[in-house]
Amino acid sequence: MIHTVTDDSFEAEVMDAAVPCAIEFSAAWCAMCEDMAPAFEKAAEHFGDAVRFCSVDTGANRKLAIKFAVGSLPYVVYVADGKVTPLFDELVSANRLIERVQFMLDGGQAPTTRSLR
Repeated sequence: MIHTVTDDSFEAEVMDAAVPCAIEFSAAWCAMCEDMAPAFEKAAEHFGDAVRFCSVDTGANRKLAIKFAVGSLPYVVYVADGKVTPLFDELVSANRLIERVQFMLDGGQAPTTRSLR
């Protein structure tokens, strides 16, 4: 299941989540975002309740686009314990997305992790 996150629901949906979140930033006009939607859905199904998969429409949620410094779409980040780690800023396969999210679940750290608090 993909959770829709807005500027107003971000705290409750992501920061207060009991599990880590993978967030895909996209836009209605973005063809690559549309192409990536099935891979994001497959990854969400793979992880079930272990990871919350969220989608943010950058056109309707400018505050989040700015907060996460979204520069290209699709853009995927991993959020856990108030820290954000960029995962992808390109179209990727479900397998690649699953591998990277699993790496993060296993305690992997990327050099670009930063705090959201």
